[in-house]
Formats: sequence, C-alpha cells, structure tokens
Amino acid sequence: MTVGKPDIRFHAHRYGRRGAPRALLLHGFLGNCADWQSVAAHPDFDLDALAPDLPGHGLTEAPSGAEGHGMTATARALIDLLEREAFSPCGLIGYSMGGRLALYLALQYPEHFDWLVLESASPGLDSKDARAARRQHDARWIERLQTRSLPEFLREWYAQPIFASLREHPDFPHLLQRRLRNRAEGLIQSLRHMGTGVMPSLWPKLAELSVPTLLLAGERDPKFVTILSDMHSRCKNARFVVAKDTGHTIHFEHPDLFVKTIHEFIQNRRRGKT
Repeated sequence: MTVGKPDIRFHAHRYGRRGAPRALLLHGFLGNCADWQSVAAHPDFDLDALAPDLPGHGLTEAPSGAEGHGMTATARALIDLLEREAFSPCGLIGYSMGGRLALYLALQYPEHFDWLVLESASPGLDSKDARAARRQHDARWIERLQTRSLPEFLREWYAQPIFASLREHPDFPHLLQRRLRNRAEGLIQSLRHMGTGVMPSLWPKLAELSVPTLLLAGERDPKFVTILSDMHSRCKNARFVVAKDTGHTIHFEHPDLFVKTIHEFIQNRRRGKT
C-alpha cells in the first residue's frame, strides 16, 4: 500500500483483524512497518493496525529537508493518510522516535485518536542547552553514516548501553538483517530533521494531553523508567507500566507482555477504568 500527500508517499502495511479496534503503529529509528510483525503474529493480538514506514525508512518516499522528514510535516501527512484510508478515529502506538511523533500527533490532533500508547518515548528535551548538545550528538552519528558502511554503523549504534537487553535476544541477528534494508541518506535526513535535538519540547504540553494514555518502559531501561515516571506525574489521564525483565524495545523483546498490557489498557478504558 502506498498512499499520502504528493510530497510524502507512505508505504504501509495493514495488520490484524478488520473490525477490531483500529490503531496506527509508528516504529522507531532504523525501523519500518515490519517491526510490528512479531506483535501482530501474537495469538492474542486483536487490532486492525495500520503501520507506515516513516520518512527516511523503508519504502516511504519523501523530499529531503524538514518538509519531508520533520515532525510537523510528517504529522500532517499521517493525518492525511488516516483521512484517505477512512481510518480515523483510531488508537495510536509509538515506539521511541515513533513515540515522540505519536505524542506530538495526540497533542496537535486529539480528535483523531481514541487512545495513546507511548513505548520508551520522551517529550523531547526541556532546555536549549540540552537540545544543542543532542544535535551535536546526532551530528556525530550522521558523520558515521557518511563515512562508514551501514553494517559498521549498525554495530556501533546497537553497542549503546540502552540496547544491552536487545542484543541478548535470540532474534537480534534477524533484526540487524532487516536494518540493512535502510538507506544511509534516508537515515541522515531522519536524524537531522526528526531527532530529539530538533523537536520542540513537549514537556510543557503534557498537562494538556486529553487522549487516554498508557506509558510503557522496560525494567532494564532505567533512563526511560525515569523519563516516563516524570511524564506520568504531569499527565492527568495516563497509566504508567514498567515491563518486567525487558529493556528499551519491549515490543520486540517480549511481544506477549506488550500485547497483553495494551489489550488490558484498551479493555479497562472501555470499562471506564484508568
């Protein structure tokens, strides 16, 4: 499936059962729509899910620069996608980079979303100095993409401590193989225009978040346990869950726990529970 505005044409895959609760699934940096296969293949998965490749990833076509890869343009194009597919309102699930985008969507276009799940995601950085430091950090990764082969870049990227538990997963080699389908230039555009250092801080907006929200962090990812706990204290309509014995990539490391937690959240919402 390839749909969207003429300037951003999303490649997307539809998972799950038609007639089930609808959800838009947004992958993280280096991912694509196939990242949700293990979740969608779980026997208890009961969603009608639309999973696009985000700009710079997979088969999605987008112009270079912020107009093709920035958060504002990407969010607007995703809303257009939902409207074209008559897929709104729906739930919204975002992981890491996709979670930052999902939070932005829920704040800017709340009428399109019934509920929100943020997995290992943040509202950005709350100071100019922190954002400037992060841009420098991302610039070093961009330099690596420009000067190293993609396999070398991936080895360095996943050597970061945040991915320690992911590296232990028996299917990690298969994930690496899937990452090799990326193009360096697309990843550069994504880091440059969708990175944490360039996105506006959404911390001051959290109190305005009206969409019922589930915040998910992995027990072995203390950085994001702290971030999401802080987010929980500022959101008036959110539940916070720490997933046991898992790290940053919960949906890949423990898809059964991921699916169970999300469906409990959806069912409790239907019953009027928080």
